[in-house]
Amino acid sequence: MDRIRWDYLFSYWIYVWFLAYLLLAFFCKGFGKIIDAVINYGNPSLALYIALIENVASFFALIWFQASKTVLVKYVIMIFFAKCIPIYLLRNYPIRVTYNVGILLIIFLLYLGYLYVNGQDVVEIYRKTFGWVLSNSNKTPFFYLLRGTNVIRIREANSRP
Repeated sequence: MDRIRWDYLFSYWIYVWFLAYLLLAFFCKGFGKIIDAVINYGNPSLALYIALIENVASFFALIWFQASKTVLVKYVIMIFFAKCIPIYLLRNYPIRVTYNVGILLIIFLLYLGYLYVNGQDVVEIYRKTFGWVLSNSNKTPFFYLLRGTNVIRIREANSRP
């Protein structure tokens, strides 16, 4: 696998859920009982909080494995855009734990089925993903988008001028 596809990472499934929810909540409220029920009970905030906790734990693992400053800054930027901003935008929408956990489990089972149909192993995907992030190889979707940007290049303490 040259690069990891975005649809093989569960965080992107949560992000798509966030975008769909946000579009429905902003533009379709009052269009019918089904859409209003989705808006009232389908908030992805809980999934985003869980993903944020996982990302923070991964950030500390990157520090433990002595990731470069560039990798750490890129990872913080990814957390900010993919988790913190969506959580902030959904702050006024109710979290209904029972429904949100149920929806999260359904989406996760669909994700696992999707990986199975595509012949992918979830453990192998995340093992490779962590290794690629740690090595700053730009093979994950967000890091690939940031490749070649001069804004994120940080001079390491041991590098020469």
